[in-house]
Amino acid sequence: MTYNNGLRASAIADGRTAERVPTELQTIVQVREGDGETWKEVVKVTTVSRNGAGFSLARPVIVGRLVTLVLPLDPELRAYDKDREVYPVMGIVQHCNKATVDGVTVFHTGVGFIGKAGTGEL
Repeated sequence: MTYNNGLRASAIADGRTAERVPTELQTIVQVREGDGETWKEVVKVTTVSRNGAGFSLARPVIVGRLVTLVLPLDPELRAYDKDREVYPVMGIVQHCNKATVDGVTVFHTGVGFIGKAGTGEL
């Protein structure tokens, strides 16, 4: 069921303001740890909305940590840079849950987009 503003009932039940879309976008995720260490990983974003993204990492990241994503996001889901090939965006980690997928430990991670990121070190 879709409501007047385009949201599906499932998105509203989750308390979301934008519906998540399944995807497989190749994305660079960069994490800056509290001690100044920076690491990055190339992942596939599995769900995305105008407000955030979900993906799996090989290592955990602390909830509240800022991360940078660079992804080829559909222009309709972007807040800026709609004519660019890639979309650099800052996100804040909202959850990071350990799981086992095909015998491999992964960390399902969800981030909320908070604004434009520079592509500096990426």
